[in-house]
Amino acid sequence: MSQIVKKPDGHPAVEVENGNKIQQLTPKAVFKVKSTNGDTHLGGEDFDVVLVEHILGEFKKETGIDLKGNHIAIQRVREAAEKAKIELSCTQQTEISLPCITADASGLKHVNVKLNRSQFEALVQPLVQRSPAHLRPLQ
Repeated sequence: MSQIVKKPDGHPAVEVENGNKIQQLTPKAVFKVKSTNGDTHLGGEDFDVVLVEHILGEFKKETGIDLKGNHIAIQRVREAAEKAKIELSCTQQTEISLPCITADASGLKHVNVKLNRSQFEALVQPLVQRSPAHLRPLQ
């Protein structure tokens, strides 16, 4: 068992129970991971990818243009998706707006997608289900 404690100097440390003694590890200590739980490859980028796919899908539905081969456009969408994900952690709705993402014979095309928190939660629900049970919110 381990816990994070505050040292007398105010800096954090980790106390690890090791048999009958408690060892205090400082931030410079080296930790050896002996076990993990759940999908160890699941992370924030997975949530970004889901959001990027949603934005690309909405754009294609609206314009008929598939941006998947446009690496610059994908990078802009990825950055906007990460920003939107962060915004949705403290607001109920966000707007993803990327002017001049591409052009066709009729002119410039722009990404304008509104996304609320409940839509985002529905999109990432499969990822949440992959997380260990003790990390999921109570339902």
